[in-house]
This record gives sequence, C-alpha cells and structure tokens, in this order.
Amino acid sequence: MTFWWLNWLLKLGFKQPIEIQDLGTLPETHKAFRLYSNLKEDIRKQQTCPLWKHLYRICRRDIILAGFTRLGFDIAGYIGPLALNGIVTYAINYEEKQAEAHYVTIEEFFSNGFVLVGVIFISSTLQSVLIQKHVYQCNIIGLHVRTAIQTLVYDKSLKLSSYSLSGGV
Repeated sequence: MTFWWLNWLLKLGFKQPIEIQDLGTLPETHKAFRLYSNLKEDIRKQQTCPLWKHLYRICRRDIILAGFTRLGFDIAGYIGPLALNGIVTYAINYEEKQAEAHYVTIEEFFSNGFVLVGVIFISSTLQSVLIQKHVYQCNIIGLHVRTAIQTLVYDKSLKLSSYSLSGGV
C-alpha cells in the first residue's frame, strides 16, 4: 500500500514549517477522556471484575473485528496451496485437443490452471489487505488500552494526598 493520505502533509511541510493547527483534531473515539470515561463507568458498574474484563468490554467491538480479519487472513492462506495443487494437476493432465463447443461448468472453470493463477493472485492480495487491517486494529486496541490505563492511574495519583505519597513522613 502507499501513503497517499500523507502527501498533502509532506507537501505542506516542504513549503513551510508545520504548525499544530495544520494537523487537525483527534477523532472522538481516540481521545483519552472518552476512553477513561468508558473504563471508569464500566468499573463503577461492576467493581468485582478483574481489570482485563473491563478493558475487554470497552474494546470488545475492535477486538472482535481484529479477530475476524485474522480469521479471514488465515482462511485465505489455505487457498494458495490448494490452487497450486490444481495448477500442478492441470499441467500434468494438459493435452492439446480440440474440444467441441459446450457450456463450461464451474468445476471445469476452476480446474483450469490459468484461472487458478488468478485465484492465487486474488487470495494473496486479500491476505495482504487483511493482515494490514489486523495489525492496524491491534495497534489501535493497544493504544486505547494503554491510554485508558494511564489515565486511570494518573487520575488515581491526583487523588492521593501528599502525606500518603511521602510514606507518612
């Protein structure tokens, strides 16, 4: 994939120094306050759960999406070897003969070696897109979890008194 979405920023940075307002704003779904609020609300509702369950609840949709993209990547990984087996079979059984005109069945179509080469290309491209989406989704989940925990710890440290921080001295 390319970084076409970054070209405008690179051109602007080449012409003049980039200012903070040139970068735009962070989407609401990635803001620390929203992540902290969701985690705090979930902890308030069920205080007896371990922290990982609370984190799963606030990132559930993204975790499930990342799981399905990984599943799609793994399933697409089986297509290549199966198609390669079909290509070898096609090459072994290939004979130059004139067949009379008839409608091609789906089985005949997908047993053609040239079609199977296209199938391998499409499945490899699909695998590439799915693994990129999976890695991106996992990075976003990690950032969200880290931000929520950091904000929770920071909020807790602000509520502690200086007497308890100094060890009672």
